[in-house]
Amino acid sequence: MPPLYRAMLAEHLLNSLDEINPEIETAWNREISNRIEAIDQGKFTLIPADQVLQKLRNR
Repeated sequence: MPPLYRAMLAEHLLNSLDEINPEIETAWNREISNRIEAIDQGKFTLIPADQVLQKLRNR
């Protein structure tokens, strides 16, 4: 398939993912708020991205 047609197909597939379910959107927003609150309260120890990526590379 020529690159232009593959790009058009990829765009169509990506656009099809944009359909928003309000219940799911609400649940994700609640989860995000809960995680931010937990981080702000110090309930989690955050790990710098470079350490996480290095650990993945070492697997």
